[in-house]
Amino acid sequence: MTIKHLYPILLAGLLLASACTQPDYLEEEENTEQPPSTDSPSALPEGTIEWVDEEGQFTFNTDGSIRLAASGEEAGQAFLYSTQTTLRTTCWKFHIKLFFNPSANNYLRIYLASSQKDVTGPLEGYFLQVGGSQDDIRLYRQDGTDCTLLLKTPEWMKGDNAPELSIQVTCDSRGHFTLEATDVKKPSNTCLLVKQDETFTSSAYCVVQCVYTKSRSRGFLLQSAQRHHQVRDWETLYPIG
Repeated sequence: MTIKHLYPILLAGLLLASACTQPDYLEEEENTEQPPSTDSPSALPEGTIEWVDEEGQFTFNTDGSIRLAASGEEAGQAFLYSTQTTLRTTCWKFHIKLFFNPSANNYLRIYLASSQKDVTGPLEGYFLQVGGSQDDIRLYRQDGTDCTLLLKTPEWMKGDNAPELSIQVTCDSRGHFTLEATDVKKPSNTCLLVKQDETFTSSAYCVVQCVYTKSRSRGFLLQSAQRHHQVRDWETLYPIG
């Protein structure tokens, strides 16, 4: 059965995986909170994504978290990537912390699936955007340079100077994308959204893109990121009729 509409469902007890926030023009003072100490290595969760940092702009902590550590000399972008050949029947889980209130110049994108490693040019794929011109989390399809909005959460990040989010996205065998998101600090802010999009069926890369100004060059923390393929079709989980 084809699902053509976005199904927002408030789920009061649903906890998931990762972070977000943003005003449009003014930026709040930077939150100086530091991530937990990582003196001792710890076992990483099953399915943890192994990222490549070609430019050396991130710090990889022994607890599996990854923090942007750009020089701060100027505004810029930083990237992590992982090879990935599968799009359908895939689940991605992220726990994200930002140490500032996101804005149009400071936001995070995670390309769940991309045909190209370089996500600054034309590509075919799907990405999450945390923050930007709106204080929400959005799922887009990108075809060349054209981006189509598929799903978006409420604007939980308004006024939040250190958002922490749990985000899970699944794509089943028939192209149903499910976005589950929770504001970790306010668990009552949680939602489940779904939309079918069968435009693309394959992938080559999963890519993290941090867009930042000088003062936010160390303000992105990817606390955890996992991926697995034990995904059931949407219709078997939520039968209709």
